[in-house]
Amino acid sequence: MSTCNERTQGPESQATGFPSAGPTISSVPERSPVVPETNSGPDHKPALGAEEDLTRRVMDACPGLGLAVERIRPRRIWMSMPSRNVRAMFSTLKGIWPDLHLSTITGLDTGSAIEVIYHFVLEKTLVSVRLTLDPEYPEVDTVGDILPVADAYERELHDVLGVRFSGRHSTPPLVLPDNWPEGYYPLRKSAKGGEKDVGHGDTGGTATSRA
Repeated sequence: MSTCNERTQGPESQATGFPSAGPTISSVPERSPVVPETNSGPDHKPALGAEEDLTRRVMDACPGLGLAVERIRPRRIWMSMPSRNVRAMFSTLKGIWPDLHLSTITGLDTGSAIEVIYHFVLEKTLVSVRLTLDPEYPEVDTVGDILPVADAYERELHDVLGVRFSGRHSTPPLVLPDNWPEGYYPLRKSAKGGEKDVGHGDTGGTATSRA
């Protein structure tokens, strides 16, 4: 009869002299990888429960601000709103989500309007909110005091699209040289095909800027 101190040991390893711990990797029979069943047909729609819930909570937090949902995708939400309410929206959302992260602010000249799009992250979901501005006088309130990182983005949009951010003390150039022609915005459709001579200061030379 074997005692509790006795146990059957496998063959000793030739390399170490210790009992073998079991079969080597090469002796384990190969198995086909297990692939979870998914519905990838043309009618398949991804589950958007978390995104739809987040959208509902954002809308509920900002009643009367004119937020409208445009599209929802996995970890992605697109919305739009009147430009006059952008400060109220960010003040409200920042109070509810203190870790709200503004990723960037982008802009676009559509020909009939100047669009300003705020991209920010809430609960690991990227939310984009689009504003539509008058192309003749594109102006919107600054959010730099609410989200300090917005300062650089606002300065860049002023440089390239001429967007004015009211409430700022100043809007110094960020991506354009100090001697860039005033009122010439390189990403405006009106600048396409045009050119401007930009002086090089003390060098006495000029450079031609083409949009």
